[in-house]
Amino acid sequence: MLNRVGLRFLNFLLVFSIILITFTACGDNTTTVPATTTGVASNTPTPTTSVTTAASSTPTVAPTTTGAVSSPKGAANNTPTTIAATPTTGQVRLNLTPARIRKANGEMVNMSIEVARTDEEQGTGLMGRASLPADSGMLFVFKSTGRVSFWMKDTPLPLSIAFIAADGKIVDIQDMQPFSEQSVIPRQDHLYALEVTQGYFNQKGIKLGDVFTLEN
Repeated sequence: MLNRVGLRFLNFLLVFSIILITFTACGDNTTTVPATTTGVASNTPTPTTSVTTAASSTPTVAPTTTGAVSSPKGAANNTPTTIAATPTTGQVRLNLTPARIRKANGEMVNMSIEVARTDEEQGTGLMGRASLPADSGMLFVFKSTGRVSFWMKDTPLPLSIAFIAADGKIVDIQDMQPFSEQSVIPRQDHLYALEVTQGYFNQKGIKLGDVFTLEN
């Protein structure tokens, strides 16, 4: 039998041997990990980034402008210039034709008027005229009975207009203001329209129902 001292010594040797064996085994399996070095070509591939420069790859595209360009107000050298519309040139005075209006009391008002028959003559009318001779005006003769509206574009002279039926009776009288582009619409069908200086019909006592006659 071993005494207690011997037994303790054997136990010590056994524990020491186990520790030694364990340490040796760990030493044989330990792998040394090298420190990671950023930027090393062989181990850390650096991603390649394509850089496209504006000069080489970005084409310069001129802006497409549709219609008129409205420049900001007050911008130097960019403020749009507004060009006034050119007024319609007044037509050459048309040939004068004698006419008369028979009032309800039988009194006759004699006139000498211009007659507009073509589309061009009627489209221009009295535009550009600043005055009319006494007992004068312009008669519009239409191709058929209907209701033709009028306006005062480019017409500086205030006018009165009488709408006249096919039988010569005046069916409507209205005043028209200089340069107005508001349509003057007759209240009755008519075949003729007579423009005179504003107030002429009132001055002569001409009223609805009076009869207009154009002398041939």
